[in-house]
Amino acid sequence: MTKAPLKGKASGGAAVTDTTLATYDARASRYAARYDEVVPARLQALLRARITPGDHVLELGCGTGRDARFLASIGAKVLATDGSAGMLREAEIREIRERTSEPERRPTYRQLALPPEWEEDRGRAAALAVLGVTEPFDAVVAVGVLQHLSWEALRPTAAFAAAVLKHNGILIASVPTKHPGAKTSDGRWYSDLPVGGYEEVFGAVSLRTAYVSEPELEGPKETPAEWRTVVFAKDSLVGRH
Repeated sequence: MTKAPLKGKASGGAAVTDTTLATYDARASRYAARYDEVVPARLQALLRARITPGDHVLELGCGTGRDARFLASIGAKVLATDGSAGMLREAEIREIRERTSEPERRPTYRQLALPPEWEEDRGRAAALAVLGVTEPFDAVVAVGVLQHLSWEALRPTAAFAAAVLKHNGILIASVPTKHPGAKTSDGRWYSDLPVGGYEEVFGAVSLRTAYVSEPELEGPKETPAEWRTVVFAKDSLVGRH
């Protein structure tokens, strides 16, 4: 089910580091088991409220495919991507095991490292070509991945997300703003960027803040973290809730 890997590189800074991706690859089954324990009820409620059946959704950093499968279950057409081949294998295992919908309603999985390698000055067509599609997306979803990007790598990732969105599209990002993993040495790199930092980066590519959740403690029981979910919208949608 997984397509050929799509290349990714940093533009002026580190991407999701090789060490971080190698760690996810080496421990994919372990991380997947931990994520299976978590049912993000508030996030799912927000996704249900913001995503309409039939919407085309791109997920960045899909991991085990948990959120991709949920989005598909509410009628979205999902292209789910991740930089880790190991995590994509776990997603496909769960897709087969939990298969409850018709084939046309299941997510499509594809490997994509962040930030994607694309010719930014060529605009939307070049960004969509990286994904192997021609039509822009109604929404981009990034849950638990942006914290692995340096400030320099976050900017081209934001630009890519903005490029593949429709003019009235939204981006939903869920990030830990206080994460115990930042103090560990398990091989994964974490930023300590606050919500305001993400707002600055995405605002620079004309994605304005439409909603910010209250902080909530979520995640695997061994490493709960304070998470915030932010909805960014193209300028035409700012102010709508």
